[in-house]
Amino acid sequence: MKYTVGYAASLGEKDVISAMEYARLAGFEAVELSMNMPCFFPERYSQEDKRAILGFKRESGIEITIHAPEDISLVSMHESVRKAGIGRLKEIIGFSGEIGASRMTLHTGATPYFTLVEGVGYVQDEHIRETVRNLREGITTLACVASELAPRLSICIENSGYFPWYIQEALADIMDSQDIFLTWDIGHSYENKYGEQYFFEQNLDRVKTCHLHDFNEHGDHKIIGSGNVDFKGHMKKLGAQDIVYIVEVRPRDNAKRSLSILRDMV
Repeated sequence: MKYTVGYAASLGEKDVISAMEYARLAGFEAVELSMNMPCFFPERYSQEDKRAILGFKRESGIEITIHAPEDISLVSMHESVRKAGIGRLKEIIGFSGEIGASRMTLHTGATPYFTLVEGVGYVQDEHIRETVRNLREGITTLACVASELAPRLSICIENSGYFPWYIQEALADIMDSQDIFLTWDIGHSYENKYGEQYFFEQNLDRVKTCHLHDFNEHGDHKIIGSGNVDFKGHMKKLGAQDIVYIVEVRPRDNAKRSLSILRDMV
């Protein structure tokens, strides 16, 4: 089975084309551009730059995917802050369409939490109805923007950070009526802290991106093969059709090393 595998471009990158060139030389078929990084910010690229990216994409065959900024929360209780974040995401969606990106991974975000005597308490857990309303409103807005500015772009929600049951239920409900998809991070779900493995198993047809990294006694985002994640089993389950696998192991030379190990596994 021929899988499309890319690497997560973040720290140490210079620009979009050099990241794509690294992906090609390292044997990847795709790249995921982290919009946390100023070197990938839309305002840094002229129309000529964007035409050059499209040209390199056609020449190299490297698929472009996007990871939205992680400091934007769709569930923030601060309305002005939340709307400003959505405004920035609109700009990134427009840029994604202009450079031919196929999908954009997005975190739902979370409210602040307080450390308790036992465990932690999230503000959003006391305001579930408002949290779900904000999430739905934000995703609906972004889906509408994508349909206009980037009709070939799939918006994919990832299991990252706090991912409680009511967020999962809200996403399932949203997916029933809208073209919203999922990014399954199998390193994050290894511990199944929020019962998210069942959620993804029930929605395999909605998974368009899969993040790959290992989990061991030192944590996650480790080199593939150094931990306990069943990569072969997950990839067999998800298949190879219309899904991009992104190796989230950093720095990028460790992603290249992980790719070699992954190829031997699957």
